[in-house]
Amino acid sequence: MAATGSGRRLLCCAITALIALSIAPVSAQDQTDRHFPKRHKTDRDDPHPPDAPRSQRGFPNQSDSPGPRGGFGRGDDSPLEITVEKGFLFIDGEYVAPPYEIRCDAEKLTVNGREVTCKPPQRDFSGRGFGGFGSRGSDFSLRYFFSQMHGQLSLELVVMSFEGQPFVSFDTSHTYDLLKSLIFTGSRSVRQVAVRNQLPHDFSRPVWDDWISNFKPPDDLKIRAAALTNSFEQNQENALADIRAQRLLERLSYPLSVGGMVLSVLAIGHLLGGRPHAGKATLGLDPSPEMIRALNWSVAFAAAFSVLDLVWTILATSANSGVTELNPIGSQFVHDPRNMAGFKIGVTFSCLALLWLMRKHKRAQIAAWWLCLILTLVTCRWLLIDSLLVTSTI
Repeated sequence: MAATGSGRRLLCCAITALIALSIAPVSAQDQTDRHFPKRHKTDRDDPHPPDAPRSQRGFPNQSDSPGPRGGFGRGDDSPLEITVEKGFLFIDGEYVAPPYEIRCDAEKLTVNGREVTCKPPQRDFSGRGFGGFGSRGSDFSLRYFFSQMHGQLSLELVVMSFEGQPFVSFDTSHTYDLLKSLIFTGSRSVRQVAVRNQLPHDFSRPVWDDWISNFKPPDDLKIRAAALTNSFEQNQENALADIRAQRLLERLSYPLSVGGMVLSVLAIGHLLGGRPHAGKATLGLDPSPEMIRALNWSVAFAAAFSVLDLVWTILATSANSGVTELNPIGSQFVHDPRNMAGFKIGVTFSCLALLWLMRKHKRAQIAAWWLCLILTLVTCRWLLIDSLLVTSTI
């Protein structure tokens, strides 16, 4: 009978482990489904009933649209108007503060009532409806200029217009270099050379050199430029931190997986010895060397698994690999590795120390065994998640 009872206990342990492991891929699949929703046939069905009136094709009513007011049609001579509250605009060397009321008609392009007198940007191609052909070529060139001005300013970029010179707009990195050189003296000459090299080839270099050497940025430009450059630097720092964390995770993934598998095998061998005091009274003390040794092993495995879980959690969350901390308390510290480590080490090892101090109590011996079992299953789940992460990056 004793052998039969022991066999049943082992069978129950095996069944519990299999159920726990089978839950992991289902949870991972659910996570994948949440990120990549499947399309069903009904998703492609026409949302309008057969008898519902169809909306007219083409652009929506422009009076209800936040975009430019006016039309781009070949037969529409109405002016285009839009207001942009972002970006950095310089007209004839003078900084123009936002908001920018951009207006385009058949004759000229104006911003806040000031005519933009630089050469309009040229398309890299021409053809029907794109200017360069017929009497409406200049009109379409101004409309293209209008769209370029609107787009560049909406992206928080620097746009410059000097009379008789080509239209100038800088990308994100050179917008940063120009604004940084205007408000800070560090590496100013290097940044200004980098910006100068991005000017159009037919832009007069003496005009640019005279402006950059004599321009005095107003206070509102300094404030806006400082805010933008600080945001750019913070985003760049965050991106570099993500790259470093991802490389560290890739470098440590294999040794952590091997260590987790070795610990899991050893812990399973320890757990297969059976739960302490199974089928017996759990009250009182049991100071026998066998029970004390079993508790010591359970506590040691629990400590090792806790450290492994902490390292894996910090690496996975720092690398933005899609892993979420489910512990509602631990999730408050997950974005600060130091606080996360302090919280987990403090709580976990306090509990383990309490179990060890009560090592002669039967219930402490049983609790240590169950704790070791739970953390073993958690480590097996981590191994499965790590293998999925590695597979997804291949």
